[in-house]
Amino acid sequence: MLQRHEHEKVRETLVAVTRMTEHMASITAQLKTFAHKAPKQNNNVIPLPDCLDGALAMTAGLLEERAVELRKRIAQQRLLVKGDTGRLKQVFINLIRNAVDAMQGSSRPLLEIDMFTDGDEAVVMFADSGSGVEEQNMEELFTPFFTTKEVGEGLGLGLAISYRIITDLGGALKVQNRENRGAVFSVRLPAFADEGKSDDENESNLSG
Repeated sequence: MLQRHEHEKVRETLVAVTRMTEHMASITAQLKTFAHKAPKQNNNVIPLPDCLDGALAMTAGLLEERAVELRKRIAQQRLLVKGDTGRLKQVFINLIRNAVDAMQGSSRPLLEIDMFTDGDEAVVMFADSGSGVEEQNMEELFTPFFTTKEVGEGLGLGLAISYRIITDLGGALKVQNRENRGAVFSVRLPAFADEGKSDDENESNLSG
């Protein structure tokens, strides 16, 4: 193509190759994570909002590409948990990507993320404006290799890996359908302390 001076076709081909390579890398990473034994629990005290910010930074391109509106509400800026930053970030990335996939075809894709405390637990909720989860799929949603996506679009490991990570950290990952539209995935973890508590709720709206 270069010899024929078809530079636009070269660009399109390289973009396609890049996307396929990224897809292969994502599948390989999920398989490696699923195959390995869970690492020993990391007892580092980490700010949960930092994990979420890191996950949002890594999925910003996806949100922009799919024109997803993001609404983020964090009740406590210094909400702390014991765990591993990398593993929690992976959970949040998986849940964000899952929400974006669930909103394909939506006229106004909207992702709402809420972070707050409930008693002695830290809670992060991911609510999408998709079609929700069919009742017959609720019990199998966190089962390895279960997926409602088309063949070749996913392995069905993202939610299973997320579930294992959260339970390893002594927490819980659940899903329920919203009354009006979409689904809500909730992450609950033992809160470390009430440091940095604030009565004000920060909200930021980002449009992609």
